[in-house]
Amino acid sequence: MDFFATLLSSDDDLPMSDHIACSWGYYDIATGDWDHCRLDACHFPKEYLPSVVAAGTVVGQLRHDYFGMKAGVSIYVPVGDLQAYYATDRTRDAVLNISTSAQLCIRTDRAPPTLPVSIDAVPFLDGSVLLLAASLNGGNCLKLFVDNVRQWFTELGCEPPDDASVWTMLIEKALASDLASSPSIRIEPRFLGERHDPQSTGTITGIGSSAISLSSIFSTLCDGLVDNLFGLMDATALSQCKRLFACGNAVDRNPLLRRRISSLFSGEVVFDAQGDSALGAALIALQSVS
Repeated sequence: MDFFATLLSSDDDLPMSDHIACSWGYYDIATGDWDHCRLDACHFPKEYLPSVVAAGTVVGQLRHDYFGMKAGVSIYVPVGDLQAYYATDRTRDAVLNISTSAQLCIRTDRAPPTLPVSIDAVPFLDGSVLLLAASLNGGNCLKLFVDNVRQWFTELGCEPPDDASVWTMLIEKALASDLASSPSIRIEPRFLGERHDPQSTGTITGIGSSAISLSSIFSTLCDGLVDNLFGLMDATALSQCKRLFACGNAVDRNPLLRRRISSLFSGEVVFDAQGDSALGAALIALQSVS
């Protein structure tokens, strides 16, 4: 987005928003600038880094007429997708997203002095911050399981169903099962590790002598995916939230995930399939105008 803004702007030396700078690392949320001490310690050439400004800052003007917009229109510094989604409704206490990966975040006025290693504090607007638990394991883990199911068919010498059919059968049979997820089996689907613990792996425990159905394994996998994400967030901070907005392709398409989210969160859960980061970015710019 910074590159795109530079292409549109008459200024070739645009600053970067605090949202994007934070995603680069080596950012000090307390000062709202690069972490100069750490950069100096690793001898990084700081002269190559852009300056950092707050979201909602005008950083240039449109270089020439473009898709109906006249030259000279103000260009605002690009902002983060997560922050832009949050900006569409400032009343949101917490947001959960499960797409390829997964995120759970909480809005707060300021960053706590200490945080668990699984949580990052990222800048939002007007000095407030988002506490972010970001997991590498989301819909990609469910896709890995579906791919393995199809591979097992092949290994047994059978023609595997197509990808969409496997998804449909697993979800429908899990929903129809009286057992739902198996009460004895527990799956921790950290198949891809985690940012704070890259060596962690997935585990399956509680397997006994009773029959194990494919639908119960898939349902337990979905439960474990949501459990893992909630486990990364500070439980006390999450318990103070009254509403949770849940979004993302995996949430939209998988009622098993929606069921588990609703059972774990004590407040109101809003399943928001229409969350729009583009609208949020426009609202951030509009706020700065007004």
